[in-house]
Amino acid sequence: MLGDACGLQFQMNYFQFLREDMAARPDRHVNADVSTADMMQEYQRLEASDPGFAQAVHADQAKSKADDATDGGIGQIVNLLRGATPEQRSLVGTACRGWLTMTLARRTGPSALDPVILDFRNRKLAERILADSHQNIYMTYGAGHLPGLLADLQAADPAWEIRSLKWMRTIDTPEDLSGAIE
Repeated sequence: MLGDACGLQFQMNYFQFLREDMAARPDRHVNADVSTADMMQEYQRLEASDPGFAQAVHADQAKSKADDATDGGIGQIVNLLRGATPEQRSLVGTACRGWLTMTLARRTGPSALDPVILDFRNRKLAERILADSHQNIYMTYGAGHLPGLLADLQAADPAWEIRSLKWMRTIDTPEDLSGAIE
């Protein structure tokens, strides 16, 4: 509900225009990301084997709980959306996109979960790419992955390079948004 209001897009929605080609040539369309279960296993492995990781994650969790206590938390926003009129949802969506844009823009350092969300996924994606026999590969991935993924690929083969990039916004105004200025 919050994702819809904020205009968040599921990555696979970008590929709906390729649905027929995906059905005709499934070998050319690969979801190379890890599963959430894989990420949870890596999280648990790191938590058990890396005291610094465990300490950083627990500190972030404590800060999040403290922030939720002072600003109402995400649960309060979802409850607000449940009873909101369409106009109120539109207003919440606009505010949410602005808040997310400002929050992401001021990120000053790594997250305690980067070893799972970025590093682990980058390693697994690099393994998948290196095992692929196709000369050209099209990927949709978050921009934060690019430096680490490229470093992982170049560690295996220094000739790896990026030939083109196309940036797409994850947080966008929904296409069905309508309104009037009075």
